[in-house]
Order: sequence, then structure tokens, then C-alpha cells
Amino acid sequence: MKKICKILSILMAVILLAATFAASTYADLPDSSKKASLTVTYKNGDTAFEGLEIKIYRIASLNEHGEYSLAGDFKGYPVKVYGVGSKEEWRVIASTLSAYVSADGISPSASAVTDTDGKAHFADLPHGMYLVAAVRCETEDAYYSFEQFIAVVPRPTEDGGYNYDVEAVPKFTSSEKEDGEREFKLVKLWRGEGNEDVRPEKIKLELFRNGEHYEEVTLSADNNWSYTWKAPTDNSSWEVVERDVPDGFTVSVIREGEYIAVTNTYEDGEDKAPQTGDDVSLLIPAAIFSLAGVVVLIVAMKMRKRED
Repeated sequence: MKKICKILSILMAVILLAATFAASTYADLPDSSKKASLTVTYKNGDTAFEGLEIKIYRIASLNEHGEYSLAGDFKGYPVKVYGVGSKEEWRVIASTLSAYVSADGISPSASAVTDTDGKAHFADLPHGMYLVAAVRCETEDAYYSFEQFIAVVPRPTEDGGYNYDVEAVPKFTSSEKEDGEREFKLVKLWRGEGNEDVRPEKIKLELFRNGEHYEEVTLSADNNWSYTWKAPTDNSSWEVVERDVPDGFTVSVIREGEYIAVTNTYEDGEDKAPQTGDDVSLLIPAAIFSLAGVVVLIVAMKMRKRED
């Protein structure tokens, strides 16, 4: 009997441990009464870029289930902000939404000017997901392009809490000033198998240069879903918007140097909820509880057998 009691005591400890693990695996939602801040630094080594106007846009909100979804002026765009698994995917999302900002003249949620340390500070921000706009500048002999990016405010921490004062440093590229022209190429890509029958025969894309409408182009199989053009080598920002995204598809746009890719991904019409939890972590405590239940059943059966 003492042995059985000892087993049950150990079992209860395991159950309590599993419960503690499950509770700690999922952090509470951020404190809605706390305002948050975002500080973005624009530097190249010891060189700080002062006087840059930095704009941010609140693109998504967090609901009571811990799920992000597009909000405000961005709510209707065919862009996913859930199920994202890499920094590169976030980079593409930022590029895609940035083009919509230019095309639709969306007003920023806030703006700030960088100080002598190259820092732009945004205080008292509502919680959410923010697009930090790209910015271009130049020195006497070089061009600099700081990329747009996505910032989550407040930012989850490794210990399950939240950092309410977020700091970020955007990626940038630089190039020497030079005369002449460059050839740019725009291509259309399709992702997903078995959806060829629902793809349109042609699509229209709007091309923007430095936030201003440049031209409209039509891509189809006739031009191999691509378009090329030449423009001065002047560090211009080029963006592309696809207005009429086919039903069941999402869109993503990314630029790499002189190459711009517009990708439609077939989602099969499914409206999946934007999950932020860790399904793998959830399986661990669930498995422990299941195992504990089995052990309880075995112990109970043995006790009953002895009593008989």
C-alpha cells in the first residue's frame, strides 16, 4: 500500500509539473493599459543620419486570442500576416504593404525625425504590428537605402513576457553615385500546384517610382509574364501593386536590385486564423497528461485486483 501511495505522489508531482509547463509555455497577452514605444536607429558605423523623416503605419492588431490580423487601412489587402516562419517572409510582407501605401496614399500612424544619433523615437504607441517605411538619403559620394520592415510592439521576449520599449535597426544598402542607366525587370510568378485553371490569362500591375505613379503594365503568357524598362541610376525606389488579385490567391512583392518579383500564392479559398501559439509545445504537456492518465488507470486496476 505504501508503494502505491508513493507512486501516486510521484504521479501528482508529474501532473503539477505538466500544468506548470503548459501555463508557462503560453505567455499572457500584453498589458493593454501599458503604452509602448519604438526607437529606430539609422547609422552606418559611426555615421549617424540626422534629419530623416521616418513614417510608421499600424498594419495589424492583436485580438483576445493572441492572433494578429490586418487592421485599419490595411484590412482589405490580400496579404497574410499569419503563419509566417522566417525573417525573409516578413521582409516580403513589408515590401508588399509598402507598395500599397504608395498606391493608395495611406497616411502614417506616426512620424518622427532622426536626431543627432540617427534615432527616430515613437512614444505612446497602441499595441500592434507596424510597418516602418523605407527611407533614402545620400552623402557627397554615395546613396543609402534603408529598407522598410515590420515591428511588433510590444515585442514578445524569450521568458514569455513582453518588451514595451522596442528598439530596431533597419537593413540598408549603399552605392556609389554614378551616371548612366540601369535595366530593370518585373516578373510574375505563380505558387501552388493544381490551380492553373483558376489563374487569369493576364494581369495588370501598377509601377511606382519614389511613391509616384510611373506606369501601368499588363503581363501574360504572350510576354512571358515579364516586363523590362530602363531608368537613371539615381537610387530611385521602385514599387509594384497588383490591384485585382485573383480569388483564392494572396500577393507578395519583393525587389532585389534591378529585379522585382510579384508572386501570387494559391490559398484554396481557406481563411485560416492567424495563430501565434506553438503547436509543438502544446503537444508536450498534452502527452504528459495522457501518460499520467494511463498510469492512474493501471494503478487503480492493480489496487482493485489486490482487493479482490
